[in-house]
Amino acid sequence: MEYGLGKCPVHDRPYEGLCKGCEVIVCPSCVLFGDHKKHDIVSFREGAMYLRKAIDNRMYKGYFKKEFTKAKILEI
Repeated sequence: MEYGLGKCPVHDRPYEGLCKGCEVIVCPSCVLFGDHKKHDIVSFREGAMYLRKAIDNRMYKGYFKKEFTKAKILEI
């Protein structure tokens, strides 16, 4: 099934879901044989809602404020 989101650069297969733990889109081979084996994989619709909540939570905690990001960049 083609979703129009591109293909996995490792397996050359269409992306089909989101790995919640890693917050990346994955193809079936990533889930069955790759780095995301045994991870929590959800549909794009559920993944979009999960990411929206994660972004809102990070905004609430102030992770996107200039002071926080500047400190993190200096840490790196």
